[in-house]
Amino acid sequence: MTTRKKLGPPKGAGATADAALAVLGSRFSDPEPTPPAAAPPPAVRPTPAPAVSPRPVERRRKPATNREPEGMTRQTYYLSAAAAADLEDAVRRVRAATGGLVTKHQALGALIAAGAAQADEVARRLRAELATHLTNDADVSHTRV
Repeated sequence: MTTRKKLGPPKGAGATADAALAVLGSRFSDPEPTPPAAAPPPAVRPTPAPAVSPRPVERRRKPATNREPEGMTRQTYYLSAAAAADLEDAVRRVRAATGGLVTKHQALGALIAAGAAQADEVARRLRAELATHLTNDADVSHTRV
C-alpha cells in the first residue's frame, strides 16, 4: 500500500479556510495568463451560384429508339370530356370488333386517320355551325336595339 503524503496544519497563525482554498485552488489554475483573444475574422458569406451557368447547356433530345418505336410519336391534345369519352368508347368498340388483336394505339390511330380523311366534310359542318351561331347573334343584337 502506498503511503499518503502528510500535510501539516496551515502555516501561520492567521491561516484560514480561505487561505487553504487559495492554495488548493491554485493547483487547477493556469500558471501563465492567456493573452487576450484576437478579434475573430469577419464572417465570409458564401457566394451564391450564378442563376445562369457560364456556358449554355445544350439539351439534346434522346434518340427515338430509347423511348419511342421507329415511326411513332407522342402527342398531347386537349379536347372536351365528352369528345374524349366518345373517342375512348370508339377505341373500345374497334378493339372488341377485332377480338382484341389490335392494340389501343393501333385502334386510336385508325380512328384518327379515318377522321382526318373526312377533314373537308368536318370543315363544312363546322362552318355551317359557325354561320348559324353568328346569324343568331346578329338577330339577337338587332332585337335589343
